[in-house]
Amino acid sequence: MTDVFNKILDLKQGVVDVEFRKKDGTVTTRKMTLNSSIVAALKTWDDYTTEVNPNLIKAWSITDDGWRAVKPDLIQKWTPLHKSSPLQER
Repeated sequence: MTDVFNKILDLKQGVVDVEFRKKDGTVTTRKMTLNSSIVAALKTWDDYTTEVNPNLIKAWSITDDGWRAVKPDLIQKWTPLHKSSPLQER
């Protein structure tokens, strides 16, 4: 579960480029965040009412302009864009 917590912290700090395998087997990339200073829609979202689920990461997709969920085990590459040196999947 620590890995999920770290990913959520990354999302709260800024934008993360997430590459993952979708249900249909295709690979896609989305820019995602949980930072309310980046996305105005998050200002009304109460993160205290949302339980951390170790099997699902929910975040705002800047790419799609809406909420999306990604299973941590389907993530192939995790690149926090707000850090000085991008990190690959941990």
